[in-house]
Amino acid sequence: MPNVEGQGPARIDRIAVSGTVAAAFITDPEDRVLLVKPASRDEWGFTGGWVDRGESPHLARPRAGEIEAFGFFAPEQAIARCGEFNRGRLGLALEARRTGRTAYQPFA
Repeated sequence: MPNVEGQGPARIDRIAVSGTVAAAFITDPEDRVLLVKPASRDEWGFTGGWVDRGESPHLARPRAGEIEAFGFFAPEQAIARCGEFNRGRLGLALEARRTGRTAYQPFA
């Protein structure tokens, strides 16, 4: 990239932002949903999370103290534990599992 005044790689690095995140909807043979309670949040959600800047996705594993609790819950118990955003995701994931079709959650 040519270094035009004010538009070199350092400037681009400050504005261009990308994020990598992964989440997984996991159930056990009894159709209970795996949820995790991160130490950094008050609500439960799917297993997964953000990849830190400079970290490879393969190394983005839970660090000591990041997960406060986890467990498998019946769908209605799982929905009750989740906050608003994750309740929507969980409902869509359960519907997708039931129908065998992809579900899409738009951001509002």
